[in-house]
Amino acid sequence: MQRVFFILFAVIACVSCEKNITEDFRKSNDRKIALSGEFVALDTPMVHVSRTISMVDLDTVSYIDNALLELKSGEDTYLMNHVGDGFYTTEGATMEPGKTYSLHCTADELPAVSAQLDIPELPNVTGLTYTVDTAYYMHINFNFTDLADSEDYYAYYLSGWKREIHTTHFFEEDTVFIDTINVLSILFQNTEDSIAEYGGGLGILTRWAGLNEISDRSTGGRILFFSDKEINGESYNLSVKINLLNNYNDSIPEIELTFQKQDKHLLEYLLALERYDPYPDFPIMQPVQLYSNIEGGFGLVYALSEYKYTIDVSEWYNDPAFIERLNNPR
Repeated sequence: MQRVFFILFAVIACVSCEKNITEDFRKSNDRKIALSGEFVALDTPMVHVSRTISMVDLDTVSYIDNALLELKSGEDTYLMNHVGDGFYTTEGATMEPGKTYSLHCTADELPAVSAQLDIPELPNVTGLTYTVDTAYYMHINFNFTDLADSEDYYAYYLSGWKREIHTTHFFEEDTVFIDTINVLSILFQNTEDSIAEYGGGLGILTRWAGLNEISDRSTGGRILFFSDKEINGESYNLSVKINLLNNYNDSIPEIELTFQKQDKHLLEYLLALERYDPYPDFPIMQPVQLYSNIEGGFGLVYALSEYKYTIDVSEWYNDPAFIERLNNPR
């Protein structure tokens, strides 16, 4: 009886001491600046600035439109201007390959944040060739040379406009009308004996952001990533193929090859994202922390340089034999 009385007393005490801690949680939560941006060699920088949120602010994005952003390289300092929705840019600077930049940001009463970026040298790509076989696979080959005195990371992909069926309308007398839309996407490619270590996407032009480790070197993917650990200081011939029948678009008959030289930050972030599991089997554990290179805050800024080449595929898309094969697949 005494035990029952004690439990009842404890319950009453807890109920009587009930307190709304939401506001206390807001005050105790140390909010910080979050930066995100992609710095491309020979292009104008763009940075997005926001602040972190607490659990009581879920489904909210808090842009910061009054931040002070300074981009420095040597003795040069550039002020970045707000252009809307938390985005900042400057027309006074283009990212020079091989240079180091530091980014500093202050806003309101939040702690200042900073990041350092090394813009990679432009990729040394030579000897690009492409051929099409009788099954309408396009084989693309090119060489690139890795620098021996630096730790380098690479990515490459093929992109183009694909025609997707949007709506099918049925009319009388068996007449069918199909609305189509052109969709820019990253195309699926096949590789043979590749040095690619990871495949995946960025959530841009792909439906999935994340990486998967490649164990079979004769495989395929959309965006392929690798480091220079197997080719440090050497030249390498990269070979891929793509099925033109799967990517036909007569109105925009082009395929663009993009080969990037990246810093380590993007790959480190994607690898951490791949390890992150919001619904673990064992919930009482230390969660995976997403990679960030923002000193004093959160987010990710990374740098890259790239080589682009547009392949005109109208020669094959306009070939009557190609059209016949497209309409009557084997």
